[in-house]
Amino acid sequence: MSRIVPIYSISCSLLFILFFLQGTESNICKFNVRLKQTLHNEGFHRNITYEITFGTNCNDGESMLYEGCSVGLEQVLPAGVYSSPDEIEDARYKTITVFKNKVNIEAPAHESSPITVHLLGSVRDDSVFLYLPVHARYHRPVEGGGLARVDIPLPQLYLNCGSNKLDQCGIVPSKSNAFCPQSDKQCLWKEVPVQVSKPLVWNIPVGNTNHYNIVMFGTVVAVVLGSIYLLREIHCYKLQQKEKRR
Repeated sequence: MSRIVPIYSISCSLLFILFFLQGTESNICKFNVRLKQTLHNEGFHRNITYEITFGTNCNDGESMLYEGCSVGLEQVLPAGVYSSPDEIEDARYKTITVFKNKVNIEAPAHESSPITVHLLGSVRDDSVFLYLPVHARYHRPVEGGGLARVDIPLPQLYLNCGSNKLDQCGIVPSKSNAFCPQSDKQCLWKEVPVQVSKPLVWNIPVGNTNHYNIVMFGTVVAVVLGSIYLLREIHCYKLQQKEKRR
């Protein structure tokens, strides 16, 4: 009987240690990543801001697991909305923006395709701020006019923390994803779950086909009056030049 008690105690101790280690390991990467996206300004030219906050500590209780990691956000813009590569390049926005397909900024919504954009940043003080200027495309007019609802899909979040840093989180290694489309080696970019505040909806004004005749008449009148004014100015300029030569 005396031998059974120590064996029983040792078994209980081992089970407790295993249970404790398993619980600790499973909580190492209990993801608590939040994304707040906001559509700013009014009219046809707006800005989307992404505020990403990280709330998970590493198992040492001091350093953040995500600190210094690269963040990649994949945003798909529907056909009714676009972002201009030239505008972003000229303005030199702090957010690194990569367009995954060509963008025709002059095409109307019904002749356009969705655009995939990758936004890149780095985690600093548990957060990342990303910025994307967007514009509404021209939509076909409808009887009665009104608003065209454009739903902007939720973005996908990827992290690159270097080799093996996120392996402890239980993420299955992958050779390819949106940020590693044709990788022969293990991809360092890993998709992580994120809690999004709310989806973005943009109600874009559309023309009223009932106003077609009025608009056409007004356009013709404006073109005729503008042409008369230009011809008059040209004629007056030529007369002035003749007077100077005399």
